Amino acid sequence: MTPGSFDDPWLDRTMGRSERALMLKLYMREAFRYGVVLVPPRLIEQVEDPDTQRRPHPSLFNAIILVARDMATMVPADPVHDPEATNNVEGDFAIPESTPSDSELLARAQAHCSQSLGDVDRLQDYLQAMLLISYWFLRKGRLMEGQYSLAVVCRLIINCKLHQIDRGVMQEMAPGSPPLQEGQSRWDTTLLGRPTTVEDLAIRIAIFWHSYYGDKVRSLLTGLPPTYDNDETCHVTTPFPLDLQKYITGEAFILPHASCDSLFEGSEQPSDNIRTLPLKALTLLDYAIRYATRNFSRPQSRILLPATFELYQELNISSSLAFDMDIMGLQQTLSKFKESYTQILNNPATFAETAANPARGEGYKAACFKTLIRLKALATEIHLSYAMVGDGMIPMYDEETAFNTRLRAAHECADVTAEAVNELGQLFGSSPPGDGTPAIEGMCMVTGVLLAFASGVILEKIDKIKAQLALQEPNSQVGQALEQELRDELRRLHLMSDPIKRVRTTYPIVGKSQN
Repeated sequence: MTPGSFDDPWLDRTMGRSERALMLKLYMREAFRYGVVLVPPRLIEQVEDPDTQRRPHPSLFNAIILVARDMATMVPADPVHDPEATNNVEGDFAIPESTPSDSELLARAQAHCSQSLGDVDRLQDYLQAMLLISYWFLRKGRLMEGQYSLAVVCRLIINCKLHQIDRGVMQEMAPGSPPLQEGQSRWDTTLLGRPTTVEDLAIRIAIFWHSYYGDKVRSLLTGLPPTYDNDETCHVTTPFPLDLQKYITGEAFILPHASCDSLFEGSEQPSDNIRTLPLKALTLLDYAIRYATRNFSRPQSRILLPATFELYQELNISSSLAFDMDIMGLQQTLSKFKESYTQILNNPATFAETAANPARGEGYKAACFKTLIRLKALATEIHLSYAMVGDGMIPMYDEETAFNTRLRAAHECADVTAEAVNELGQLFGSSPPGDGTPAIEGMCMVTGVLLAFASGVILEKIDKIKAQLALQEPNSQVGQALEQELRDELRRLHLMSDPIKRVRTTYPIVGKSQN
């Protein structure tokens, strides 16, 4: 086998080296669309390693090219310039004609995954491949297959202890740390063994958070409980991911350890950045939904901070009071998070690459981050308003205050939607969605779900206005004011309901699945 060829002779014969490189580069550039960026360092260089055991497993190659095909069709992608080509094509990215079909790539990726797991061969690559395949299933509306695949890989990730890379485990790889003797490292009892480099450690952290993000997305889409519920059996201590360079320079081992718990204990968030904000937003939304619906695996639950739970037990605090204290704590956490993401999103340095690169793809990437982080935070606020009404021991919201709180959040959702629609129009033109123009629901699988939360509140407000109108005299000043208010609410509803209606086409999660 010649240097640069794949372990998979079929794929090696099917696609030329330069064509594979184009698809790999597209994936590396557009990987943010699948949530956490999951890109093996030096991916293209590893492909050309003469030692086949040092290359990523072929299951990962096939999975990457499978999702790269999807990325090329999700939104019009900018071309990938090939330095070896004499004439690079302008316009949208064109999938090389030799690229295998979805069904061929899926079958090969799944077959190689079975081989990797059966032979315990490069299991880290297996985990990445399975995550990408699971996401691809969800993207195509094949929810049962996506649910099953994601559940399997999440459980294996838990068995590999990737959810518990705590400070002690991190320090094993810190610069200057002496190597531990055999059997002293927590990794020694796992299938993956010890990470060999800091890049390897960074990939493991990214693998966990990619699975965590997918687990929460899957839960939102299906309504089924998440695998990672952060209870005693699955307490998440893995730090939020950082840029690879911070691991290489050693900075990642000096910064305070920030994971799910640190969101709720009032400590600083040193790792707040554009990569971690979507993860934190989704975490807060998951907790808010569970508190609003009282959807817990045990009667006595909390924001799932072990230290807080132990304190409640020591002080003999009742379940009702503990529940109310947690809701208030979650509200305070959300307020701090909104301050944090506002500073980051308004900081010109956050999207400096976008400002320096006028390509549509960079603008779209910035629009996705800004839109989705804000929508998730607002959806969290809507659900918290439901959770803060009740007969608990701590006075919180009455019904009217709670409704006005979520109505304000729903109005902000409409404003965010309008801004996103305007940005997409500037980037891709103003032709109607469905004619090749990306729409807001295409930003993420859960965008339609987030907008549905806000739309439900708007519908409730419309019903209230109509009830008030029925009591007014014709052409009265109060009646005219109510009619104007009704028109404003209908405009907001229309703005958000159009993307929700198009979700079935963009992400066919209901009805007939696409193959």
